[in-house]
Amino acid sequence: MLEHRFILIDGLDAVRLWGMHCEGEPAALATLVRYNAEDVASLPRVAEFVVGTLARGTPMANGTLAPGPDIDRAALTYDPGLVDYLTRGRRKSAST
Repeated sequence: MLEHRFILIDGLDAVRLWGMHCEGEPAALATLVRYNAEDVASLPRVAEFVVGTLARGTPMANGTLAPGPDIDRAALTYDPGLVDYLTRGRRKSAST
């Protein structure tokens, strides 16, 4: 399951995190790595949905995909305050 703080982070925020890292923000790189790990961990569910949708009505419809990587995302530290900073103003619109 995706860490709840990362639900509102997107690719543009990843670019912003990289820029913050290049400008010397000490927690930006760790936060970017954690965001990327969360993103990669969600890919098997996306792939399963897409393949299932495209394979519907074909001989491949009952096939299964290989499991995704087992990533210990909890071991990857990040700065919750930095995530909050990047997603400020998005919480209200996402919850309504």
